[in-house]
Amino acid sequence: MFADVFLESDLGPGLVVPASAVINAGDRQIVFVDRERGRLEPREVQLGAKVGDRFQVLAGLAEGDRVVTSANFLLDSESSLKAALASMTPGSSR
Repeated sequence: MFADVFLESDLGPGLVVPASAVINAGDRQIVFVDRERGRLEPREVQLGAKVGDRFQVLAGLAEGDRVVTSANFLLDSESSLKAALASMTPGSSR
């Protein structure tokens, strides 16, 4: 016998991002933040609970950060991800 169980919880105030904004890179989760005039910055985030189609953000973003949510398909994901990960590696030059 099986059952589907749904629990509701009040996570309190905090930041959330759409699941579509999150790029899973192995053991890291990355979002792209708009730094003005179309310049995008990869940002590693620590995620909490997933509620519906959104993730709670525990670290890595601040209130007011503009996160790319849709149109991720416009990014060349493989090259963007490689560049993002390379820039986040200790000892890499910018």
